[in-house]
Amino acid sequence: MRPCALVLTLVLTWSTRTMSDPASPKVSHEDGSKKSNRQRKFTPARNFPGMPGFPPQTVFKQLALELKDKVVFPVDESFHVAILRHNLRTIRFPYVVVYVDDAQDIKRVLKLGTDHNLMVTIQSSGHSYIGRSTYDGCIQINLGKMKKRTVNLNSERNEAGEITVESGNSWLEVYTEVDKIQRVVVGGSAHTVAMGGYTQGGGHSPIGRALGLAVDNLLEATLVLVDGRVVTVSEKGQVVQVGWLLAWCECTS
Repeated sequence: MRPCALVLTLVLTWSTRTMSDPASPKVSHEDGSKKSNRQRKFTPARNFPGMPGFPPQTVFKQLALELKDKVVFPVDESFHVAILRHNLRTIRFPYVVVYVDDAQDIKRVLKLGTDHNLMVTIQSSGHSYIGRSTYDGCIQINLGKMKKRTVNLNSERNEAGEITVESGNSWLEVYTEVDKIQRVVVGGSAHTVAMGGYTQGGGHSPIGRALGLAVDNLLEATLVLVDGRVVTVSEKGQVVQVGWLLAWCECTS
């Protein structure tokens, strides 16, 4: 089979935070003063439920009205299913889970997060070993419903063709799609994994020795930045300096 290039739709958000340091014992210094050897206490860098800066419930009710049937609250019966991850060692309890369908949905949730300085996490398949895709009291963007896949066998960028997929797809779904056209794509061996975090980590593959890493086969990416801009980047396209905070929306490889 010939290697098909991959177009991915990815959504990830990175955010730094400072957590409160627990009380620490005091030690005597040469000047006779008693100071802590640990880092000083800091308030959390984000607003969480119960804090003065956390928005009222009406804000989230308005979000639920705008994104019909996409917002899941802890009181909803489906909440216990919405927070499940493939990696069960890091189950957390978000304040709300939002199932997005496209970049506009993502922009809406990110705007809410930036306007109120909230902790926003993004989950595709939920395989992150240390649980980057979830957090207690966060606003979670869930990409599980972003399942579109498009094959282009007349690609000018790759003679074997390319496939565009949204990051709610698992690798099994992507493999099934390219198998229909007798192509292969550089992906993971765990079929339940999605391609967002996998590709950003480089993407080791059983066929990587012959065809390289997944990121080596990436042609294009459409990103949703935390400031709300939707940009498309490629080898010959737009170059974006985004710093620490980034939300991936769509990629082509």
